[in-house]
Amino acid sequence: MIRCVAQTLAASGHAVIQATTGTGKSFGYQIPAIVLGASRDKRVIISTKTANLQTQIADKDLKTLSGIFAELGIDATSAVIMGRERYVCPLRLTEKTQQGSLLDEDNNQEVMREIADAWHGGQWDGLRDTLKFKVPQTIWLKVNNNRHVCLNDRCPDAPSCPHMAVKAQMKKARIIITNHSYLLSTIAAFSGGDSAQKHPVVDFENNYYLLDEAHHLHDECLGAFSHNAPIEEDIFNEAGRIFSALGSINVSALKIRVGAMVGIGAALRSNIKTMLGGETRHRFVLGEVPGVFARLVDEYANSLKEICDLIKEGIDAAKKQTKRASQVVLAANANAVLGQLNERLEALQRFLAKDNAPRAKWIEIFNDVCTVHAAPFVAATLAADMLWKHTRGVVLCSATIAPLGEFAATLAALGMPKTTRTLALSSPLDYSRARMFVPKFMVPANSPGYPMMVATMVRKLVFAGEHIGSLVYFTSRSKMETTYESLSQDERQLVIKQGDMAPAAMIAEHKRRVDAGRKSVIFGLDSISEGVDLPGQYCTLVVADKLPFPSMEDPILAAHVEYLEAKGMHAFPHLMLPMAGTKLAQVSGRLIRTESDGGDFWVLDRRIIEKSYGAKLMRSTPFAEVIQSHG
Repeated sequence: MIRCVAQTLAASGHAVIQATTGTGKSFGYQIPAIVLGASRDKRVIISTKTANLQTQIADKDLKTLSGIFAELGIDATSAVIMGRERYVCPLRLTEKTQQGSLLDEDNNQEVMREIADAWHGGQWDGLRDTLKFKVPQTIWLKVNNNRHVCLNDRCPDAPSCPHMAVKAQMKKARIIITNHSYLLSTIAAFSGGDSAQKHPVVDFENNYYLLDEAHHLHDECLGAFSHNAPIEEDIFNEAGRIFSALGSINVSALKIRVGAMVGIGAALRSNIKTMLGGETRHRFVLGEVPGVFARLVDEYANSLKEICDLIKEGIDAAKKQTKRASQVVLAANANAVLGQLNERLEALQRFLAKDNAPRAKWIEIFNDVCTVHAAPFVAATLAADMLWKHTRGVVLCSATIAPLGEFAATLAALGMPKTTRTLALSSPLDYSRARMFVPKFMVPANSPGYPMMVATMVRKLVFAGEHIGSLVYFTSRSKMETTYESLSQDERQLVIKQGDMAPAAMIAEHKRRVDAGRKSVIFGLDSISEGVDLPGQYCTLVVADKLPFPSMEDPILAAHVEYLEAKGMHAFPHLMLPMAGTKLAQVSGRLIRTESDGGDFWVLDRRIIEKSYGAKLMRSTPFAEVIQSHG
């Protein structure tokens, strides 16, 4: 792996590497990249999926390596950068607390004062993740940083701003640890600018890129270009007070335009509810929006654009009129509202677009709020334009990036260059200690009796069996709840069900029970298939309720399937099967985490041995055979 990474970066090329648990993946890509970067004066950008993984790389992996690099005279200074929305804005926080914020009708002052006390008392670094108490999202959004409200160097609180401090550290760092969402949004924001003026993360000519947990990159690319617009005008209630206080916006003209928009919005909402016909979602076939409905959406979008133009004029005028701190804050808050409105406008425009870019388009209603959505489902062109066209030395790593034992699906989905290197490392873990089972008799997964048979098998394997620590993966919440409800009261006492407590607390409680010699069972959904590390006795049994094919209820997936079939292609082998293979690899990977681990992996779905595609799915697992058993 070290050789592949070094050769790829030295040649300014691209590589995709599958490195399963136990291979030392992090060191395998970090060591060659940092050494080569130091010798060629290149910055190293490490991107991963979550903030927790960023912290793990910084506090664990790089901390271990930093002493070695220091002895070699290699500069390995690093900085962790997260999305600016995760940092507090001192200017907004002061405005919300010191002035009591007449513009804030919510009874949130006590929580905001807690945040302010932590910040001004020097007990907190300004990052939401490190707060010692929970802050509701509605409150956090009133005091956090965001691209619409941030004044950057022009802000009077810039010297104490935590986001500005991290940006300063980042400019000096030789290693920057970020996440995929931040990386992609930064590339989108800075693309086309002068290289010398660019954000360090997108200084392509002078950076090497290491993209860990890269199996998420496809969905992250789609997410970066997904848009939605709620068809509601409540935002103008608070915004009107901000605009009135700002004084530079023609409030009378604004009220007239908002009134017109409210009327169009009422008609649009009525139309959406009629189209839904009592359902919660409706997707437009092949993204084709009916003409009458499209014209109504267009009217709403035009009305919104007029409002945005009027607000922008007022904000621009306010910036020229005064530099008083109170007015600066008001202008920033007004700009934040404008940013939200512009995002809605962009979503409406994408929804109406008739270009060649394939998109899923749908409407839905939730909590009586109607929303229109537009989202791409093909990431290949997006990834090529955002990443591969610009970057000079990129390595993608993951434990599950070669579904069905092949890289073809990943390379195609991400639009990787034809010259991309691939490497699959075999696992160093001893899987002779583990076995894979399927029931000798099991009704088909789509039959009415299947849920109760799952419950029966779970009861037999988990509660009557010898395993102390177990993990049961369900492909849907309804199946998990059905199984849970079928258990006796004593059996339920042994179950920790996902959703009943925070993920970290769930894992901690499971370990506490096992450490005390008590049986413990985790019932979980999709998110437990990744990032859950339960070595040894914490998990000697993993049960999957069925083969993890993706749900066609996902409108983006459904649109992609429809698109492929319209082109005469079969979606199952091209799309559904690789996705199921990736998920099966992740679920089976929960069992063996260290060299001494062992246990059983059960798939309660006979299709893996009865269908022709079962052999392909097996290639995604570390098992060579499946044993049929009564349990």
